[in-house]
Amino acid sequence: MKVIQLLLYLLVIIQSTNGQNAVFQNQYLFNPLLINPAYAGGQKEGEVQVMYKKYLSGFDNAPISKLFSIHAPIPKKRIGLGLNIFSDTNGGSGYKGLEGSFAYHINYDTVDLKDSKYHLSFGISTTINQLSIDRANLFGVEETDPILSNRKLSSASGNANVGLLLYNRGFSIGLSIYNIIPIPNKLYPSTLEPKASPLVFIQSGYQLPVGEQFTITPSLMFHTQQNANYNLDVNLGFAYHINNKDFVQLITSYKSFSENLSKGSQAIAMNIQMVFSSFFVGFHFEIPTSIVSNFTSGGHAIQFGYKFKEGKPKLLQSQLEEF
Repeated sequence: MKVIQLLLYLLVIIQSTNGQNAVFQNQYLFNPLLINPAYAGGQKEGEVQVMYKKYLSGFDNAPISKLFSIHAPIPKKRIGLGLNIFSDTNGGSGYKGLEGSFAYHINYDTVDLKDSKYHLSFGISTTINQLSIDRANLFGVEETDPILSNRKLSSASGNANVGLLLYNRGFSIGLSIYNIIPIPNKLYPSTLEPKASPLVFIQSGYQLPVGEQFTITPSLMFHTQQNANYNLDVNLGFAYHINNKDFVQLITSYKSFSENLSKGSQAIAMNIQMVFSSFFVGFHFEIPTSIVSNFTSGGHAIQFGYKFKEGKPKLLQSQLEEF
């Protein structure tokens, strides 16, 4: 059992060494800014949110991640700014970092399903990450372990990311590339170990109105990295719009983590989000359907936040107008 625990923990560590916090990038349905900097301040709208996620539930010292995220439009300009600050505690490893985003928007308006304009956004961001390992808290690792005994216990690195987003009449497609600078990973010097290689995200969806108060949104998200299997998410969202501002939505997801949709690692996830008077709360539940389910019940996340249009809240507006 300790061997299984060690392998699962090392899997999460390897995910982290590949760039931004991979645990939170999986929560893009709650916060697309996590996978594409072009979302910052888009549609004359911003938001601030916090998120908590527990991964590999059922294990002692299971990974726990925390996120603070904010993005906002610059008043009377086509510019958006964003900031993500994230932290992950994972038994014998610790991971933290931040990402600052800048976006420029063309046809800078609130998106309407009947609007014939094409809305195009470009984004760039920089990330700073730090990974640390405490060998004493790794399951099954001896003091004289030949793999970990001579390794550095911490490593900090930075990188750059770019993104593009296009949407029109409910259709959207986004492309982003993280880790565009080939920076060697100091924590894993071997040529056989994970490197900070480019990570590509492609996301697309289509919002379909059903009557006056319902929408259905099928979407896909694909991402891959050098020397790694692809990840493919197939999502289907249902939303009930109480009025122009308030709504409740349910998004179901099928996640594949291998080269074959029917083999390898899969999971089923459910996301629920409620927005009332600009405040919102979200819940995420993920259940593995592969062999991993013999060892863990999956993971869950919770989100709290506040949405605001350009010029709100007033304190933030006054600060941005000085920009």
